[in-house]
Amino acid sequence: MDATDRHLQVWDAMFTAPDGRDRETEGALHRAVRIHQASDRRLKVVLQDDPMSHDEYMTLHVLVGGQTKGRPRSTPAQLADLAGVSRAGMTGRLDKLERSGLVTRTPDSDDRRSVIVEITPAGRAAWERVAHRWSSEEGTLFDGLSTEELRTLNALLRKAFVALERTDRI
Repeated sequence: MDATDRHLQVWDAMFTAPDGRDRETEGALHRAVRIHQASDRRLKVVLQDDPMSHDEYMTLHVLVGGQTKGRPRSTPAQLADLAGVSRAGMTGRLDKLERSGLVTRTPDSDDRRSVIVEITPAGRAAWERVAHRWSSEEGTLFDGLSTEELRTLNALLRKAFVALERTDRI
């Protein structure tokens, strides 16, 4: 029995669904949130002695993943959407990263109203330094699963996510 099973015991007392789908949906969502929270806690431990903050690292993380024109570069609006923060919040993050020499902002040659954010070599090195340490921590999140079970989990999550992308803007 895990924390989600205990949560579901409370859920069962309040709601009943004849087919049990509501219970399984709640269980999957609760476990997904808890896994994400565990990953985030581990990242914060990795960053304890690092000069970079959690928000700064996560901004670099989405920037590295935001390939535009074959390079890690994005607009502030794209980064805000990917990071799940407001555009004003992203501006504050980018101000700090630019002052630290980890990103640059230059006018967008395709749209003069916008800027392009690019990671600098120092930013890439800072991101890699943390990413390697965090990756080893993340790898332990699924120690209870074999590689084949993890592949199955990924296939099922992908199937759910593809269906969600069809109906919601993610």
